[in-house]
Formats: sequence, C-alpha cells, structure tokens
Amino acid sequence: MALTNKMNLPTPIYNALSSDYHPKEHQYSVTTILNSTRQVILKRRYNDEIVQDCSELIWALFGTSFHAILENATESESQFKEEYLKQDLEVICDELKGYFLSGKADLIDVATKTIIDYKTTSTFKILKRDFEDYRLQLLIYAWLFKQLGFEINKGEIVALLRDWQKSKAKFDKDYPQFQVQKIQFKFTEKDFEFIENFIQERFIELKKYENASDEELPICTDEERWREPTKYAVKKKTNIKASKLHDTLEEAEKHLENLEKDYAGQYEIEVREGTDKRCLEYCSCAEFCPYYKEHYMKVEENEKE
Repeated sequence: MALTNKMNLPTPIYNALSSDYHPKEHQYSVTTILNSTRQVILKRRYNDEIVQDCSELIWALFGTSFHAILENATESESQFKEEYLKQDLEVICDELKGYFLSGKADLIDVATKTIIDYKTTSTFKILKRDFEDYRLQLLIYAWLFKQLGFEINKGEIVALLRDWQKSKAKFDKDYPQFQVQKIQFKFTEKDFEFIENFIQERFIELKKYENASDEELPICTDEERWREPTKYAVKKKTNIKASKLHDTLEEAEKHLENLEKDYAGQYEIEVREGTDKRCLEYCSCAEFCPYYKEHYMKVEENEKE
C-alpha cells in the first residue's frame, strides 16, 4: 500500500503508519478471513497500487499504540502474550494442504482458559451490542490454540472507547459507565464445530477464486457492504426534511393518499436510494472493484457530464 501525507504530518507519524507488508501466498490471517472473499483477494491483488493517506489511519495508530504499551507490560505466571500462530489447514481437509491460517493473540490465560484481545472502538458499537465479529475472531484464535493442545473455553474483549464522554455516562444510565468495557463469551463444542466449518468454507472459497478475474469474484453481500436500504420519504414539497420515512413504496403511497385528503398537492414521495457505506467510506480496494465502478464511479462520471 502506498501511503501519502497530504497534511504534511510529522515524520514519526508517517513512519509509524508506513508498512512494508506483502501478502504471503496461500496464507491468510484470522482478521483477514472475517472479510468478504472479494475484498480479501482485491486487497492482495492490488496491494502495491492501493493508496491511503496518513489522516485516514490515525485511529489505527491509536490502536497500535495501545497494543504496544500492553505488549511491554508484565503478565502473570499463568498468562502469555502476543503469541504468533500458524496452522496448516491440512488438519481440516486434504484439499487445504499447504494453506495456512495465521494470527497473533494479545493475551492467553491458561489458568482461566481464556483468550483475551484488546480493541479501541467507538461507544456506538458498545451501545449497539454488535459483537459477532469479536466473537468469531476470538473463537478462531481459540480453535488455533486448541490445535496446539490448549483448552480454551472463554473469550474476552477489553475495549477502550475512544469517543467516550464522562458527562453522558453521568446522566444516561444506558450509556457505558466506564471508558473501558469488558465483553465476554463462552465457547462450547458446538461453537468449535461451527468455527472449523467456517474456516474450511472460507479457505475453500478463497482457493477457488484466487486466480479468478476481478469480475468473477463473488459480490459482497448487503451485510458485508454495510448496505443502507432504499427509503421512501413522504415530504412537503417545500421542505427538505421528510415527514416520515417508509421502507416500501406501498407504505409511502398509502401515507401520501391519506395526506391528500387534507393537503391536496402539497406532499410528494421522494426516493432516497440505498447506499453501500463500507464501499463508499471504509473499503481501501473499492476503486479496483467492478461493483464499485459500476454503481458509484460511473454515476459520478455521468453527473459530471
């Protein structure tokens, strides 16, 4: 990835964010396989052409700093930290011989049989309680350690909330009361069966599409694109703000029909097209993706014309 410095930030910041990372053939990390097949392959394929600016990666620097400080701290006798793992997936099936799953766990506590990971995240994620990605990541780490003979049956996220506000915590009991949150999971044998199947399916799909053309790569799902659905706004013609947003055109038409009885001709239906938030704001390989080119780059070009 090429790193730019449009704001001319100090050299130490630029150097800290720079990376000479190059993907290893047939090896994928724990965090990588939690992304869509299309995104994983495009990021690897265009690794040297992807361009990002320092200013877009500042929160990543905070996360790296957080990990670095804890990496240098002393753990207890029953714990070990920053353990790098690499597993040949031939243990799952012969088809995946020579394919490797890798990862680095932040902290393992063998006494409590717990795998622990540190995160810097937003307060919104805690409020939304959207932790499935955390659970899957910890479960994959636990599966890796299980291959080494360790019994891990619990996972724990220690999350530092970067935008936490003490004033909100004081007056809103539903708001996180502390800037650090612990999110805990328990793992069963069924969980380990599920995650082994998940790993197998992900790697088989990655193997299938490694040499496919960009157009042949499977389209990311609505969930993977963080798709915000199309809404139908019933609004007064002279206003920008909607009186009400509807999920379907039929609902909006019924609403408009009722309004017409008292306000004939004053209201209208405005279609607010859904967007793919991840594609637009959080995917570093978007400009190389045929879906993005078709749905967003062409639209922009047509609007300019």
